Amino acid sequence: MSIEAIRAIRAAIDVEVERIEALPTPTERFNAYGVLMKALQPAMPTCAEGRRRAVRELRSYGYSLAELADQFQMSRARVAQLLDG
Repeated sequence: MSIEAIRAIRAAIDVEVERIEALPTPTERFNAYGVLMKALQPAMPTCAEGRRRAVRELRSYGYSLAELADQFQMSRARVAQLLDG
């Protein structure tokens, strides 16, 4: 994904958050945030699977768990979870 695409997605989310924050009641804000989260949810499994494939590919190139953990700034245990995922 290009940096431009990421910025566009982030900008769209920021606009929606501003709209939600302007809602008059906490109940309306709560419900609107729920709608936003529900709209974003379908992308999460696709993103997670893409990360798992990338980590598996790097492991196939010989990268150690420690190297991957350092590269991605996560624990070795989290890298191992991605591999098991």
